[in-house]
Amino acid sequence: MTVVLYNVLSVYVLNRSLHHASNSFMPTLIGIVKNPLIIAIFAGFAVNAINLTLPDLVMDSGKYLSQMVLPLALICIGGSLSMERLTRIDTTTLSACLWKLILSPIIACAIAIWLGLRDDALAILFLLAASPTATISFVMVQAMKGNGELAANIVAQTTLWSLITVTLGLWVLQIMNLV
Repeated sequence: MTVVLYNVLSVYVLNRSLHHASNSFMPTLIGIVKNPLIIAIFAGFAVNAINLTLPDLVMDSGKYLSQMVLPLALICIGGSLSMERLTRIDTTTLSACLWKLILSPIIACAIAIWLGLRDDALAILFLLAASPTATISFVMVQAMKGNGELAANIVAQTTLWSLITVTLGLWVLQIMNLV
């Protein structure tokens, strides 16, 4: 359910930020309904709900396709990166990195600790909240004719900085005897 929520919110934010002229909610709603990721998620839910067994050919093709998606997305991100932009962090990239790698995990873990979550469950929640920006965000921004270079930079920066922030975050949770 989290994947659906994140994708709906992503499409909403992208539509609203890329189409400033329109104050109507209708184009945003149409963008959400027509988004291929959201359509695929609901199609998967439907196939699972009716317990439909797909032919081996479809399953094998899907498996091969899923194995190619991440490498292809990373190649596209690498092609969109400029070394100049990668070596400097502008305010948009900085705010994205701070939110994704520091604020989001702190807020998520604080709420979880307040609710009594500890040990492995807290560590998993931290890892989910502190993970780098997904490569699919670059693909979505490109498809919606947004700033692909900025999206690629955010993916790259959060991936690089997460090496430090995830390690430190898990270390702090361990020092506090929470995991």
